[in-house]
Amino acid sequence: MNRATTIASLTILVLLAGSCSDVSFIEAVTIVNQTDYPARVDVSDASREGWLGLGFARAEAETVVQDVIDQGEVWVFQFGYAGSHEEELRISRSDLVKADWKVEVPQSFEDSLRELSVEPPP
Repeated sequence: MNRATTIASLTILVLLAGSCSDVSFIEAVTIVNQTDYPARVDVSDASREGWLGLGFARAEAETVVQDVIDQGEVWVFQFGYAGSHEEELRISRSDLVKADWKVEVPQSFEDSLRELSVEPPP
């Protein structure tokens, strides 16, 4: 098989595999972080059996994450900071739709870090 045929065959296999999957995606989820701390963001479904890393939400900014695997009827977001603190936020799919797929880092995330005497980064 020559290189062009191999590439074409692999492309077809990838497309077929994607069309056979029952995994659905949300086009974009926006993380609104109005705290002074950047947050590691993970998400899971109600079972919390597996976590999907969404990346980091910058402090005092909005971070858009593209093509997020749909977690179903209940989404559990976990916000973490440098091993100092983790906090979870449980949101229904219907509430996420109403919020136009925006989720806010809770103010209690910052409050807990301040109670632990963790200084925000410069």
